[in-house]
Amino acid sequence: AMQPGSKYRYRVDAMIPFSDHADHPGLMECIQRVRPRRVLTVHGYAREFATELRNKRIDAWCAAGGDQLELPIQRPAHRQPGPRAPWQKRALCPLADFSDACRLVSETGSRVAKTEFLASYLGGLENDDELRIAARWLAGGSTAAKSALLNSATLRHALVAIPGAREERHREIHLAQKDITRTARLFLQELQLHPEPLDLTATAGFLRDFHACAGSMDRIRRLTERLATLHPAEGETLVKLLTGDLRLGIDRALVEEAVAAAFKADASELRHAADLTGDLGEAALLARHQRLAEAAAPAVAETEATEAPNTLATKELPFPQESL
Repeated sequence: AMQPGSKYRYRVDAMIPFSDHADHPGLMECIQRVRPRRVLTVHGYAREFATELRNKRIDAWCAAGGDQLELPIQRPAHRQPGPRAPWQKRALCPLADFSDACRLVSETGSRVAKTEFLASYLGGLENDDELRIAARWLAGGSTAAKSALLNSATLRHALVAIPGAREERHREIHLAQKDITRTARLFLQELQLHPEPLDLTATAGFLRDFHACAGSMDRIRRLTERLATLHPAEGETLVKLLTGDLRLGIDRALVEEAVAAAFKADASELRHAADLTGDLGEAALLARHQRLAEAAAPAVAETEATEAPNTLATKELPFPQESL
């Protein structure tokens, strides 16, 4: 990544050098999510990091040895170990497949690899409705308006309303993560949920119903009920859809390339069909059935087409119309 011209050799937009070792916040997040009984530290400031973890009441030691013996002045009170995160049984369903595809795309920085992942996923969808929905979501069309997006307050109230949830625990995770989607997943991992299979059509119906809710209390209730029936991974995906950002590091052009590759269609013809229909999901269906040539612009209402030319004639002009 440090060599000039490497982005052209690997056919990507940019090359960003970074270390594959986790930083301090990443290590702490890993420990928080795994909750191991004992931690052994290696490399770097291993003894210092182990000491820091022991100060947080985590059984941690340097793998190379040499830890300083710690003798408490007074016997500490017996501390019951905290409850371990419940095991969540993940339901095999189209929403889980969509979540896995998004995870693969977000974890790679290569534009070529992102396109291949999406092409493989989209090409494997057997249902036309789900292909239309997935293409729209990937292109950034999961929400109708900015005013309908999910805000942090609504999400927080929905999460803490799940049976067994504690608001102070949500506050603790949010202060550590400072990200509402990651906070939602980590928080859901600690709750006893009842995951149910969910397809993309039902998920799209939930999004429409959520945006159509008249008040915030109805939104909170609906979101609470839905999150309680999803695996934490799918819950995080739903939150991303509601906030209008899947965080995949892709643009519409990349999704168009993936659709064209999935159904062996000409990329320029697919792009033209998507521009003509104004709907990448509809263009994906046409590409699947080899009917891109049938793409047409959405029909305009007859009243709109007939009323527009008469607008000038109905206005009160400051001079006789004959002079026109």
